[in-house]
Amino acid sequence: MGRLLRPTRRDEVAGVLGGTAFDPLREAGTVEWSERGGHERSLPHGTETGPRTVPARNAPAFQYRRLPWQHGRMTDDVRLRPKTHAETAAWLPVAMAAYELARQRAGDTAEQAAVARRASQDQYFPDGRLIDGHLLFTVEADGDDAGWLWIGPQSDPASWYIWDVAIHESHRRRGLGARAMQLAEEVAREHGAANLRLNVFGYNTPAIRLYEGLGYETAAIHMQKML
Repeated sequence: MGRLLRPTRRDEVAGVLGGTAFDPLREAGTVEWSERGGHERSLPHGTETGPRTVPARNAPAFQYRRLPWQHGRMTDDVRLRPKTHAETAAWLPVAMAAYELARQRAGDTAEQAAVARRASQDQYFPDGRLIDGHLLFTVEADGDDAGWLWIGPQSDPASWYIWDVAIHESHRRRGLGARAMQLAEEVAREHGAANLRLNVFGYNTPAIRLYEGLGYETAAIHMQKML
């Protein structure tokens, strides 16, 4: 089951979402999230016996946004700095471990999550280096390492993905996630992107709320039922 909706402008989503007054740039700092991006396509079945319905929130939702309009000026204290090879080597096991845990939370068995982790690392980080065309940044706030952003194209160079983004716990609740997402849009535009997409697991409702507040809309929904 999937939906494809027209993109919204920020001024159309700021205000009321889900019956609650919401300003995405003010409220985003209360969100804790870390998501693996667009190479997620489906959730394998688990190993439990007996029929069980899994709520839709436990399935991954694919979101996208077009980039026809410009954000306001970013604050000077938040920027994206490309990671060095040494920093990438230190970051990779941390990010992949987080990805593996997220897949288990979304319904994978431990074995399935480990297989997905190895496949992702082999595909995107052969020999420990990120493939050409993709970009990996440290999100810096006042010069401190506040998180990371991994962004790059799909097969269509006009369609870019946020493959992974995270804000460290010590820097959360300051709106840095929303700012990092806005900077990601600037990077994508500079590389000729017409739209920017991401994947979010269905259980992560705070992240979904943040993304919707920034103008992302659901492009497809994958659902599952355990048998």
